[in-house]
Amino acid sequence: MSVGTDVWYPPAGLALALLMGLGVSYAPLIFVSGFLTSAINYLLPVLGGNIWYVNGVIAVWYGGVAIVLRRYFQVDGAFRSLQEVGRRFGGSVLFDSVSSCPCNAVASSADHAQ
Repeated sequence: MSVGTDVWYPPAGLALALLMGLGVSYAPLIFVSGFLTSAINYLLPVLGGNIWYVNGVIAVWYGGVAIVLRRYFQVDGAFRSLQEVGRRFGGSVLFDSVSSCPCNAVASSADHAQ
């Protein structure tokens, strides 16, 4: 099975919401849950380099995205208007997409080189 990024993957959004809402200290939990999912669901070898790289990049990038977005958006758990939801969602999607593209390219090329 190929390792990559899906266009729509709800756990990624939940991971970002967890990191933005509860704090970046939960990034190791994102790594562990991704690692277990990769090993159990996708049957990736635990000693393989790709499983460590991909899950590490996800935890680090989402943690970084959460840090940046928490600076621009006040995270208090309440949305005051639909416009605020749109701004948060649009900013999250744009920043996360642009920041993760180089890492996805490296992971994809490493996967095809094997």
